[in-house]
Amino acid sequence: MKVTRLIAVFAGFVAAGQIAFYSLRLPRMVASHFDLVGNPNGWMSKGAFVALYGGFIAFFLLLAFGTQLLIAKIPAGSLNLPNRDYWLSGDREADTRADLAEMTTWIFVGILIFFVVTFQLIFEANVGYTRNLPMNWFWPVFFGFILFVIGWVVRLYSRFRLPDEGIR
Repeated sequence: MKVTRLIAVFAGFVAAGQIAFYSLRLPRMVASHFDLVGNPNGWMSKGAFVALYGGFIAFFLLLAFGTQLLIAKIPAGSLNLPNRDYWLSGDREADTRADLAEMTTWIFVGILIFFVVTFQLIFEANVGYTRNLPMNWFWPVFFGFILFVIGWVVRLYSRFRLPDEGIR
């Protein structure tokens, strides 16, 4: 099993553990939205909150594991990648699709980890004394995720740039 899928499985188990542990401890109304300094300003029922989180996790796990099949089935003209005509022509197509599937899996796994960590902070805010989101933890997680996405985009464009001897 590839590293990306192992990380996704681990994140799925962590999320299941979070749901099992916190669903018994959360208040009836859960702070689900916070302002820029961490004060709660939006609430939802415990059931809706847990269902929303479980739905996010299930959706991104499905994407992480279904990407390989999805990218293999999408017609070449529907794939959106830099220099598509060059990379999806002839003998390059199979390697291109495999690389694109792996890269796409990475972004879904990154989103999955971001959700697991962010919801952990939200769970802790709801069972803690202050009910505030710990922004000293949230902002580094958020900006770390933004850096991950930027790195992913740079990697995508560098992987699918035209080679010097390529068709222009």
